Formats: sequence, C-alpha cells, structure tokens
Amino acid sequence: MSFTEYKTVEREILDTLQTDDLGWRYVHGDRVTEEYRGGDEQEMLLIPILRKRLKALNPGVLVYDDRADMVITRLRALRDNQEWISWMRGEQTMKFGPDENEQTIKLIDFDDPDRNDFLAVNQVWIQGIERRRPDILLYINGIPVVDIEAKTAARGHADWAEGAKQCGRYDREIPQLYASNCFCAGVNELRMKYGVPGTLLQYWQQWRDPSPHTESPSFDEMKCTVYGLFDRGNLLDIIANFIVFDVEEGKRVKKVARYHQFRATNKIVDRALGIDQPSGERRGIVWHTQGSGKSLTMIFAARKLWNHPELTQPTLVIVVDREQLEEQMAGELFGTNTENVAVAGTKRELRDLLARDYRGVILTLVHKFDDIEPEMTSRANAIVLVDEAHRTQYGDLGVFMRTAMPNASMFGFTGTPIELDDRHTPRAFGKEVAADQFERYMDRYSIEDSIRDGATKPIHYDVRLTDWTVEHADLDRKFEELFADRSDEERRLLMGEAKLEAILKHPRRIGQVAQHIAGHFVEHVRPNRFKAMLVCRDKEMCVLYKVALDAALQKLLEGEDLDDLTRIVISEDLAHDPETVKRHYLGGDRRAAIEDFKQPAPIAPEDRARP
Repeated sequence: MSFTEYKTVEREILDTLQTDDLGWRYVHGDRVTEEYRGGDEQEMLLIPILRKRLKALNPGVLVYDDRADMVITRLRALRDNQEWISWMRGEQTMKFGPDENEQTIKLIDFDDPDRNDFLAVNQVWIQGIERRRPDILLYINGIPVVDIEAKTAARGHADWAEGAKQCGRYDREIPQLYASNCFCAGVNELRMKYGVPGTLLQYWQQWRDPSPHTESPSFDEMKCTVYGLFDRGNLLDIIANFIVFDVEEGKRVKKVARYHQFRATNKIVDRALGIDQPSGERRGIVWHTQGSGKSLTMIFAARKLWNHPELTQPTLVIVVDREQLEEQMAGELFGTNTENVAVAGTKRELRDLLARDYRGVILTLVHKFDDIEPEMTSRANAIVLVDEAHRTQYGDLGVFMRTAMPNASMFGFTGTPIELDDRHTPRAFGKEVAADQFERYMDRYSIEDSIRDGATKPIHYDVRLTDWTVEHADLDRKFEELFADRSDEERRLLMGEAKLEAILKHPRRIGQVAQHIAGHFVEHVRPNRFKAMLVCRDKEMCVLYKVALDAALQKLLEGEDLDDLTRIVISEDLAHDPETVKRHYLGGDRRAAIEDFKQPAPIAPEDRARP
C-alpha cells in the first residue's frame, strides 16, 4: 500500500469538514474547474456561486445579474489583501448609476452562517507564474479564503512546517490565489498550524480549543485544530474581527489572532453585552502571560465591541499605567486602523471626552483619573479595559476611575499571575460569584501554555553558587558575619533595613557576579554570535551591574572599542527615578535598542553585539 498526503492527511481533513458538526460540502478540484471556473485555471473566483450569493445577500441592490457582474468585475481586479478583507467584511460600497447613491455590498453573512456557501476543494490546478495544485482550498461564497497544505511522514516530511513553507512558495508562484486569502495552514498526521503565508514559522500557531465542539479529543491535536479553526461560526468570526494589518518599521504586517486571544475577546464581548445586568456581572480578569500578545488582545476586543450592533456605539476606555505603554498602544491602535481613537493626553482632555459623551476608543493613563468627578458617564455601554490591572487598581486612582464610570463593564488584563493573597484585584475586576466572593480569572493563558505553543522559550537554569549566595534561613547568620565590626547601635539600625536586597547589592557581590557573567559571555556567548540579557531586581541594580560589567569587559576585551557595549533598557519615570538612573535613559533610542537586540550579532569585531 502506498502512502500519500491524500490517504494519510487530506482525506481525514475533508471527511471531518463534511461532518454534520462542521457542515462543509466537498467537490473535487477537477470538477470545480469545469463547473465553476469555465475551465480557466487562472480564475480564482467561483463565479456562479459568487453571483448567486451576491444576489441573495443584497436583495433590492443586486436585483439583476448585470449588477452582480459589476461587483464581480471589481472583485476580480483586486490584488490587495487588506482591501479584499475589507470587502468581505462589508465595508465597501459601489455606485451603479449616476443618479444612485453608494450602496454597501455584502459578500458574506456573518450573522447567519447558513446563508453562506462553505465549499472544501482539493487538488485544483492554478496557473500563475507557475502551474501549481494546492492540497485543500476552502471557499466561502466562491471566494478562496484558506489554503491547507498537507505533508505525510511516509514521504519523509513529518513536519507541518513543510506545508507552511509551501504556502510561502505559492505566495510567490500563484500570488492571485492569496489576494483574498485570510490565512493558510500547514499540517501532517499529528499537527496543524496556521499563519500568514511568507511569514516566519515562529509566528504560525496551533488552535488548541475545539469549542464549540466538545467531543473532539484533546490529545488529537490535528483534529482539535480542524474543529476549532474551521467551525463555520469561528471562521466567520476570525474573518470579521480577528485579522488586523499593522505597520511595523514602515511595512504593513498582517496579524491573525491566536486561539487564546480569540477566546478571551469573545468572553469579554459576551459579558459586556449584558448591559441589563449589574456592573458587577460585567467584569473579568484576563491573565495572559508576558509575550502572548496581550496588547493585541485588547485591540481585538476594542474593535469587536465597537462594531457590535447591540452596544450601539459604545465608549471604550483603554487604561495603561506608563507613558511607554501608552505610546506603544497608541501606535498599535492607529497602525491597525482601529476606528475612532482619541488619546487623552491630559486630565482635562479625558474629562472633556467623557463629559461630551464621546463614542469610540479613549486611550489614557490611569493617573489622569486623579480627582475626576463622579459619574462622568453613567451609561452601561461604556467598557473599560485596564492593562496591568494588578497594579493600576490600587489606591485612589482606581477608585476615581470606577466612580467616574459606575455602570461600565470593567475588564483587567495582567501579564503575571495574581498573587494568592491578593484580594484587591479580584474585588476590583472580578465578577461577583457570591456575596463578597469574586472570580479570580475569566480567562488565563499561563507561561506553561505559551511554552507548549512555542510562543515562549523555556528557561534553562545553570546554577552558579558564589560566596554571596544566601538562603533565607541563613540571613541572620550572614548578617552577623558581614557587620561583625559594627557597633551594637549601628547593627541595630542596619538590622531594620538589611534585608535580602542589602546583600544582593553589596559591591563585592555585584563585582564577583559581574566578573563571572563577563567571562562566560566572552568565552561562550559572543563567539557564537549570540547576545545576552541580564534581568535585575530593580533599576538601581541595573546601574550597579552595568558599571561592574563595563569594568569586567574592559579587562577581558582590552583594545576593542567598547562604547555602548552594554545598555540599560528600563521604563523611565522622571518624577521618581534618581539621577544615577536617569543618566542611563535611552529616550528615543529605547525602541531602536530593543529592535537591535533582536537581530543576529554581526561577525565583524568592530561591530560586535551588545550583551
């Protein structure tokens, strides 16, 4: 028996798509080309299907075939993916005569999946720069939206990544197929991952939630992804709300939501829609670990909430607690073309926006709520999304924020788990599940989840003990050793403040650790063109280690230009940071330093990487 992609992978996917649960219909590619493409291998749209759906979805507008054909002619000329997706979302209009108004054209019904045609096709020939035959194409209303490329271990290609790479090649060889593409998938017998064709494999993700289909076994990772990703309702939701185009370094970048972003956003929307419920019912805490795209989740939530008809143009307030986060979030909101965004740069601007009943997204810092008047807006369709909620909910600022919008839905985001003894954060943002009892997390995506998904690299510890390594139980003994030469009065005063921090920052310990780090970096890290990051307890320790590392590296790399060999990257707080910290601020160079760190280290000695 010969093993092929069709027998081992394709057929199982096609069979699953055709189940009653998923509800796709299937036609082989040769028949599709004959019946729906008129034998034209360059044609990407299945015009008879598209024409029929256009007329059904636009009654009173496309009453004749010639009008539907005008729309089809317009669509056939489209080559820009962002514009195509805008058309699919029903954001585009056409004018059919000089005396007629512009008419919004609906290509897909996002509210009722049964009004759409969902077609799975395999082995359809496409003539582009090259003649190629994708494994599985998924069409909605005759528009190709997903390409699935399958590989089998029997042919020596056990990795899903081979399918993802093939999508990248097809993007170059048959580019007209991907004009309307929403995303692609690479799959083998065990695993399926989805992403944007041509992007790095590290950005391709697995969909691990089969919801709303609970019968799919979690251990069958490939089938779990098929059920969750290609459920008709889920796929329509992704197309409508979970694809954004950002601008990074002057280039347009397409981003598709990961499953935990999709899941958390929809939980937020579901709760916020209960505007007839008390505000305590419309709250929740989202713990998504650092690096999991928490800011993008907030953007997805804001966009879907704004577009939801039941909320009738809500006020969405995104609250951050640092200026750097405000700048980053503002850039992402504007870069993703999020509608109606206002940045409240001052307390007065925030008050004015709320007082005049602004509808749209307000981005602000938590301290701008200081002394704000109560009940600036009492509407229940006001929704607040608070970043770093475990910090910003404390004190008077949090009280001012909540009293200014007493009936608002309130959702807190955090990148770190809430401490077990933290009762304040759940009380401020958690849903009240019983008298004085509050839900801890509405949605969670832990570091273990992120490592499993490949989004976060695991940390491997190589322990190095020094003379200054102190166990908590030995602190008193170590204190006596360190300060035996001091008077009883001095030792009494020191005992009040000499905690672990005092030992960690001792100059001799800092110097010893810095010498070890510098030696390891020069001997093992730098020759392999790697870089190094040192994570410190606080900003003061960052400065202490930079000074010590610079001195240690100067001895080891004598003769080299060591300007800016090390850099401190910290959040900048002009009001509270001491001068010893301020002199290491990078200012406008901060983001450039972060991006430079992500790049491979150059080989040339005169342009060595910074640790």
